[in-house]
Amino acid sequence: MLVETMGPSARLLATALAVPIFDAESMERSRARMISGIAEDETDPMALARKAWYSAAYPKHPYGRYPTSESVESLTRDDLVAALPRLVNRANATVAVVGAVTPEQAGKLVDTILGGVAEGSRVERVWSEMANDPGITVIDLPVPQSAAIFGHGSIQRTDPDFIPAFVMNYTLGGGSFNSRLTEEVREKRGLAYSVYSYMSLSGESAAYLGAVQTANESMSESIEIIQNEWKRMAGEGVSEKELEKAKKFLTGAFALRFDSNAKIANYLVFMKEENLGIDYLDRRNDLIEAVTTDDIKRAASRVLKPESLAITVVGQPEAIESTR
Repeated sequence: MLVETMGPSARLLATALAVPIFDAESMERSRARMISGIAEDETDPMALARKAWYSAAYPKHPYGRYPTSESVESLTRDDLVAALPRLVNRANATVAVVGAVTPEQAGKLVDTILGGVAEGSRVERVWSEMANDPGITVIDLPVPQSAAIFGHGSIQRTDPDFIPAFVMNYTLGGGSFNSRLTEEVREKRGLAYSVYSYMSLSGESAAYLGAVQTANESMSESIEIIQNEWKRMAGEGVSEKELEKAKKFLTGAFALRFDSNAKIANYLVFMKEENLGIDYLDRRNDLIEAVTTDDIKRAASRVLKPESLAITVVGQPEAIESTR
């Protein structure tokens, strides 16, 4: 919001939070947009692979449930009104204010925005372990390129090996052209345009995931290479050169997370929600710089589990059959 219209903007937002209208026209517009997105996903191999992977990983958790056209169509205004107090309340709120405001002004702004919002109760996080069995699931879809999601459970942010694992992932699959997966799958063999890995922390679970999309005839070889690189990293860790390259990028690029007020606010909320401490911005790069190759070898052996990789492929991949 603009500084000169901060007061009126805050009051409008307060009204929207405290007494949302949920008028029929807006609901139908949102409903149509969601149904359109769901229909689009039904022809997208990567979207289908992701849904199938998460549904298998979290069969009894909301992470494994996705909206359908029927479920969206059945929602009523009464459903939204009933859900509002549980989700939108002061106990659930984390607010970051960034801009040309003093602490006093920020306090008044927050008081205004949350003025009509009930105190409520915080929605508690309930940790859920993944239930995916290792192996490959193939879902048939007549497309020229297959998409695959692969992964297994991971560690929480509070684990002492989280930072070493985070740095390690840059070399395995998180560093784009500096990653082993890109080097082996794309650069050396030209099998795929994009292949990557990442650590996923969703509040109530943790997973180590990756994805690749390639021609049907190339998927089998791509998966074999990914499995081998998973195993190699778990057994060997990284070289000093790879570690220095990872540190240089991860610390140098950190400033790009704060090149707008919105990004700063989002990161402050993230820090609060994850209980990282008010000094995390000062400590974060030091934590990364302190990582050694021994730290990464230890973390890699703990976190990476080649034998537990659960792989979901959507398309018509050659020489691949479901094993689970």
